[in-house]
Amino acid sequence: MAQITLSGTIGHSNPVLSIIDILDAQGGMRTIPTFTAGALSTEFAGIPNKVKQYVSTITVTDTNSIYYLKGITATEIGSWEPLVPLIGYQGPQGASGSIGINGSQGPQGFQGPMGFQGFPGISSGATYYFNQSQASDVSPYRVLTTVPDGPEQTVTAIGVTAGGTRLVQQFLTPQLGFGVIPAGTQRFHFHFLKDAITHDFETYATIELANSSGIGYGTLFQSGTSLITYIDAVTPAECTPDLVLSTATINPTDRMIVKVYAKNVGSGTHNITLYTEGTSYYSFVVTSVGVVGNQGPLGPQGVAGPNNLSGTTNYVAKFTGATTIGVSTAYEDNSGNWGFGTASTSFAKLNILTPAISGTRESVLSVQVSDNSSDRYILGNGTVADNRFIPTHVGFVGGSYSSLLFRGLGLSTYDSGTSPYVSFLAAVTSSSTDPNNGTLTNPANRPLFSWGSVNESMRILANGNLGLNITLPTSKLHVASIDNIATFEYTNVMGLSAGDNFTFNSLIFGDDISLQATRGLNTTRLIGYNGDGQSYFNDGSIISYPDQSIRMNGETTFAKTITYELPGIPVLATGEIVYFGLSSVALVPGDIYYYATNQEWEPADTATHGNKLLGIPLGATISDGILVNGFAKFPSNSNYSGFVNNSTRQYLNSTPGSFSEVGPTASGEVVRIIGYCVNTDTLYFRPDTTWVTIL
Repeated sequence: MAQITLSGTIGHSNPVLSIIDILDAQGGMRTIPTFTAGALSTEFAGIPNKVKQYVSTITVTDTNSIYYLKGITATEIGSWEPLVPLIGYQGPQGASGSIGINGSQGPQGFQGPMGFQGFPGISSGATYYFNQSQASDVSPYRVLTTVPDGPEQTVTAIGVTAGGTRLVQQFLTPQLGFGVIPAGTQRFHFHFLKDAITHDFETYATIELANSSGIGYGTLFQSGTSLITYIDAVTPAECTPDLVLSTATINPTDRMIVKVYAKNVGSGTHNITLYTEGTSYYSFVVTSVGVVGNQGPLGPQGVAGPNNLSGTTNYVAKFTGATTIGVSTAYEDNSGNWGFGTASTSFAKLNILTPAISGTRESVLSVQVSDNSSDRYILGNGTVADNRFIPTHVGFVGGSYSSLLFRGLGLSTYDSGTSPYVSFLAAVTSSSTDPNNGTLTNPANRPLFSWGSVNESMRILANGNLGLNITLPTSKLHVASIDNIATFEYTNVMGLSAGDNFTFNSLIFGDDISLQATRGLNTTRLIGYNGDGQSYFNDGSIISYPDQSIRMNGETTFAKTITYELPGIPVLATGEIVYFGLSSVALVPGDIYYYATNQEWEPADTATHGNKLLGIPLGATISDGILVNGFAKFPSNSNYSGFVNNSTRQYLNSTPGSFSEVGPTASGEVVRIIGYCVNTDTLYFRPDTTWVTIL
């Protein structure tokens, strides 16, 4: 009887082993029954629940004392490395016999058979685990890392045709953190499950260096192939393809891309499943990269620094030389308030005191961006006067771009209310020590705002008066100019085409002041004052301002009336006056006209024209103007005589151009109010926007 001790490694806490065959010294076959691994001898650090060493003892009933191991299989993951040859324990020594006569030396025995070659060694560097459950920061990779994590995961390649190769999954490491990959073998441990024993697959892997962004570069290396075996329908089989690398220098920020492939080397179309993670079938790769060791012991204490350094409380120290330390101008008051050039930090979190330079606009703060050496924002002093600081925002741009922008931004969710996006406010404060938190009041004397370039162009006074080219405006809008005062441009307005505009000029020629209008290329002088107390139109008609008022319902509508006197024809007209349209015959001032489709102004009646745009000619031609809404007084026109009652309605008549207090009654005529009489000879012309046709 002999006892045999077996020692090996296996990836499970309690494996069951079966010895297939053992040869005795004469080459005979010995069958050894199943046995259970014995006590745990060593657990390899850094690979929990994966690689352990056990020592087991079995008893063999046989007269032979030396056995040779042929093979061992395990029902769990791992490798079993037995001690061969297997030597039984020596039995007890028998009684010494008497010494016989020395015989002649016998012939030398035959040489015993050569033992089986040991398993090839592999690299024993860092182990990287295929973590299918973790998504990499770079799509579509999964994570390959030195830290195992996650429950059991599977990836199935479906429908791999005969002779076809399928990318099963691809993985990406974090930044490797070292600069050299030592030469050696990288052994992959994949766990695959086939649907049947007759489905023939093999597997291999490729690796490729990638930059820090996960973009591959350099040479693509491919491992050898490993045949995927079959255990049963639910137990994955381990495959160990190897990849041999030479020493390579890399960037510590580089990463590694590993892709796992399966190839159908048989016939038919079949599926193949890769297992990763979990406690039983973790796929990993043992690399030639060294495992990070424990931290070494602390080194000796450094040389003591200089003693008795002097400084100032709360001031930041600075190196004034290679080995000397002094005091900077940066100050912190223990509350997070900083001062540069000053210890006065009560105003704000950041306080800057810039030394004054006589006769110079001092720059307090300069801000730039790294890709432009000239453009900058400067907070500085706006005056060269001594003992004065006028805070000034300065934007300097070397190209033809805006030099300084004030931009107020807000979300569309809050685009409501009356608060402006950008405000420029001027106010009087009650505090000189903390002006930003003093009581604010409206200025009473000094101007609020000015605008201009080197010379001022616009100013707003404390009373709200706005002046253009004048420093003391006396009205809400005060313009000082020897050129055009204002231009108003209208587009797509009745009678005007695109580009037409009206430019109002105040021109002084001695005592002559005129107001002109420009339409297209034509300029018309509307009104003038010739210094003799009279105003006039360009056609020679005269305007006067009598002290009388037009009253409606006891209230003054116009404090002054304007008498527009054509030569020899006194007339009153004010309101909305237009100058568009045509007239093939002389117009009758004061009559009612309608605007025809051929752009002619023609006399209106109740038969067919009551629903048109109506107007009253102020003279014989269109250039005299057409009143479309307002007050009219034409003493020489019979329509305006005989008004009986104030506010009496006036209707369009069947006689072309006429109106009266009595509306039409005949069938087919249009009943339309054209206005109201406000006294015995004045019409308030306001054609009603609705009308009625008599049936």
